[in-house]
Amino acid sequence: MRRTAAWTGLCALFAQGVLTVGLAQTASVAGAPPRGQYLSGRAEVLGPGNVWRAASGPPAVPLGLRVGTGRARITGSGGQVTGSVLLASASRLGVTRQEANLQEGNFVLDGPVAVHARGSHVVMDRPGRARVDLRGGITRRVAVISGSARVALAGRVVTVSAGQQLNLASGAITPFREDDPWYAAQFTGTGDATVQATRGTVRVVRGAESRSAGRGETLDPGERLATGEGSWAEVGFTASGGYLRLQSHSELSAIGAEGSGPGREVTLQLTRGSAWNVVPGAQSVARGSQLRTPVVSTAARGAEFRVDAGGRVRVREGDEAPPAGATGPNSVGSPASAARALTLQVDPPPGPLRELTLTARSLPDAQVTATVSGRRVALTRQGDRFRLGGLTPPLPEGTYTVRVSAERGGEAATRWQTVVIDRTAPSLTGVRAERVGRSLTLTGTARDAGTGRLTLTARVGGTTFTRQVSGDFRLLLPAPAPGTPLRVSVRDEAGNESYADLS
Repeated sequence: MRRTAAWTGLCALFAQGVLTVGLAQTASVAGAPPRGQYLSGRAEVLGPGNVWRAASGPPAVPLGLRVGTGRARITGSGGQVTGSVLLASASRLGVTRQEANLQEGNFVLDGPVAVHARGSHVVMDRPGRARVDLRGGITRRVAVISGSARVALAGRVVTVSAGQQLNLASGAITPFREDDPWYAAQFTGTGDATVQATRGTVRVVRGAESRSAGRGETLDPGERLATGEGSWAEVGFTASGGYLRLQSHSELSAIGAEGSGPGREVTLQLTRGSAWNVVPGAQSVARGSQLRTPVVSTAARGAEFRVDAGGRVRVREGDEAPPAGATGPNSVGSPASAARALTLQVDPPPGPLRELTLTARSLPDAQVTATVSGRRVALTRQGDRFRLGGLTPPLPEGTYTVRVSAERGGEAATRWQTVVIDRTAPSLTGVRAERVGRSLTLTGTARDAGTGRLTLTARVGGTTFTRQVSGDFRLLLPAPAPGTPLRVSVRDEAGNESYADLS
């Protein structure tokens, strides 16, 4: 087989000490498989017989590794180990001849390191950091954060420097600006970052000034929130709805803000200690109110994570209690009711609503209240759940922020949830049905004032066909018998519906 110049160049690099084990091992351990340095959340390793099994501890990775919700770092298993590969949620790699082969997802390379990425060889022969993003056929890139990387592409070796990114499909090099640091302990949400609950010693620090943190106080860029011994604080975003609980001996800094009003984005950096992070539900994210966290995955939404300042993430599962001394957002704490920490969570609505209906969760003995546009919202209690609704007269159409508060034993917590009230039916115009042989072609236009999905339903006699549409649509159906009734309807996420009857 003919060797290309790219291959020759890479061989020269490997001869200088960067071996193709994907993890910068020395020659004496080139045959050793990579191992997990740490695992957070759900991960599986591929073993003999191509069988996936749940990973625990720092396992060997003989054939492959995939991460569900969480993250994992792999490194060499012996010798002088200096490089590693970090996998984000929903990421997968294989191992070929002891070399990491990145297949799908998001990865961070800490050099010296060498890996394959969708058929391209990526080598960092010095300390540095790069990210590799492989998401379907849309995103295929290597972006260098610090240091440099060499990438073998179809007969040539390309050098990518810090601040640059390489498109693995086209070979184009363009400037790179990090706007999604999923691997860092950063949190970005919309609205204001406010202190929603505290216990013990919690202070806001700005420069040389320090003051006690009060509930409802806004954390502005340049300010830090610090907790003392046995203390915690909850910080939430007024528009996106997610929140995090800063643990004892921890510090959170507001490092930036962009925009103004409800769409304002604030970025927080965990600089010391750890925090529990509660991510909003998938529907809230789908409408654009998203809290970005170090865990990037659709499976992560609506879940809870413990995040350390070093970037490690631990997924909260079921009724798992936080480690000693750490009280999570839904922690039950001590078995004694008096020792239980106050909790409050507001479930995001599934989409736009015709009438205000929300569900909140808190301790059964908490006093929960809710207001919207200066009006008190009626609540119905069922154990630890509180159903909000029953406004008379109902809210007009529009976007509202609902404020929910809970108080118990001197503790208090507040959450905000954005809701959209929509009673306007989508439009359905120009609907036509054209029969050609044994087929019926249905065409028309369906539009809605909002940005949500529309569900088109065609009822032909006793048979129903559905499809998600937006704008002009064309639906091919089996032709029914002459005279069969045909009704076409379109429904928005709030349940508003329009229809047309065709003969």
